[in-house]
Amino acid sequence: MVQGLGFRGCPKQTEAMTEQQGGVEWGGVCARGLLGADGGCTQVYEETLGEEKYTFVEDCRNPHSCTILVKGPNKHTIDQIKDAVRDGLRSVKNAIEDDALVPGAGALEVALSLFLKEHSKQVAGRSKLGVQAYAEALLVIPKTLASNAGHDTMDALIT
Repeated sequence: MVQGLGFRGCPKQTEAMTEQQGGVEWGGVCARGLLGADGGCTQVYEETLGEEKYTFVEDCRNPHSCTILVKGPNKHTIDQIKDAVRDGLRSVKNAIEDDALVPGAGALEVALSLFLKEHSKQVAGRSKLGVQAYAEALLVIPKTLASNAGHDTMDALIT
């Protein structure tokens, strides 16, 4: 039995097949194994967003998939959003499969800056000033990233 699946505007053949396999058809939505103990989904409803009708299947006990609804003012924007979502999901998938994360968002620069500040204590003369200046210059990258993300730059470096 299929769980968490809804059809909108089913043709007659699909309705007949759905009934043969233990499904029901109601409100223009054909559903098989969605409600009650078999499917475990408590809500199946149709909603109009803009000019399109969408079928929502929610509150499933054991969901195996989901749908992300992407809307935008034009095709280019929608394509950009879809690419960003795809990239994000791919990153999560890779992190789960590899069981590892690579720090980003200026983490390397902060670590190098801290290391150089400690190392400057062992350096004498004018070289010490150069090492300290380079350590401070490395912090420009995480400060810029924090600022672009709308965070306070000093809070981002302190925490």
